[in-house]
Order: sequence, then C-alpha cells, then structure tokens
Amino acid sequence: MKIVYILVSDNADYYWEQTYVSMMSLLHYNPSANIVLVVDQETHHNLVGNRECIISFTKEYYIKDIDSSLSKKIRSRLLKTSIREIVNGDFLYLDCDTVLNTDAREFLLLDIEKAVIGAVKNPLDEDMYKYVTLGLKLDADEYFNSGMLLINTEGFKKGDVSNRCFEILSNSERLACPDQDVLNLSCRGACEYFGEEWNFQM
Repeated sequence: MKIVYILVSDNADYYWEQTYVSMMSLLHYNPSANIVLVVDQETHHNLVGNRECIISFTKEYYIKDIDSSLSKKIRSRLLKTSIREIVNGDFLYLDCDTVLNTDAREFLLLDIEKAVIGAVKNPLDEDMYKYVTLGLKLDADEYFNSGMLLINTEGFKKGDVSNRCFEILSNSERLACPDQDVLNLSCRGACEYFGEEWNFQM
C-alpha cells in the first residue's frame, strides 16, 4: 500500500527536515515502503541542492498548482483535504512530524472496508473537550487525530468527502484544527478507530 506525505515548505521553516526524519524512520522499519510525496508548485521549486534528495525516496511524486499568494498553512490544508483527488488507490497518510518505531504493515492490515477513514482517537484536554462537543457538536469519543490516516478511497469518493471538506472550510471562519476538524465533521460516523499506541505524542 502507498504511504503518502504532503509537504509545503521553504527555507524559513523545518517541515522539510521533519518530513526527511519521518521518511527515514519509515524506511528503517519498512525498507520497501511505497512512499508518495505531494507538494505544491512553490515547494517543488524550492527542492534544490540538498533538499532535492527527498524526492529520491519516493516512488510517486505529485506537484499540485495552488495559488502561491496563499499562506503555507492554507496551501497545506488544501492539499490534505483534496489528497484523495490526487493519489489513486487506498493509502496511509502520515503527517510530516510523525516518527515510526515499528513496522507500519501492522497498521496497513487493519480492516476499514466498511469505513471511509481509519484513524486514532485524539486525547482531549478540558478546553478541547468543550470545543469538540459544544463548538463542533461532535462526540468527544469519536474525535480523531488527522496525523495518521488510513484512507478508503472508494468510500471517500462515495461519501463526497473532499467536497464536503471544502464546503465546511469555506463556511467556517474559526476552527481550532481546520483540516482535522473538517475531516472529523465530513467523516462523522464513518471512521474505524485504531489503538492509541499509533498516536503517541512526545
């Protein structure tokens, strides 16, 4: 199965470095991993010199043209919520700050045939609990973290999840975790949950 990263970066941040470390940890435990990298046009132009080596670790590399006047955060958000439209087939998505310390095949074998997405529940402090339950009107026990997602592309397509994400984003001005919140709202009731050991935060 494909393992997908999204990278929106320039020399002023550390997202390239985080992605590099994440890919190295993945390849250490999964040397034959099928890595897919999705970037925007600005990031692609910035992958020169030492930064270009990250492309060599991938088996698929996609460049998406996004308005360069938008902030890096917005460009990254747009890529993440439209990723199913870019990458074919089921895949595991990893945030660039994810470090693996085991074989990812265990996660890839988990069954999400009846779900749209597979994810790990997100621990909530008191403020986030209020935000999720009162602001988003979601069940706190169903709110998931979007840093590691197993995507059922057929279910994603049938549920029109990408368009629903864009619609929510365009009509919501104040979201604490925009891409995570819209995915939770768009995939409500259609998520398969995995053990919290897959989302240990350091």
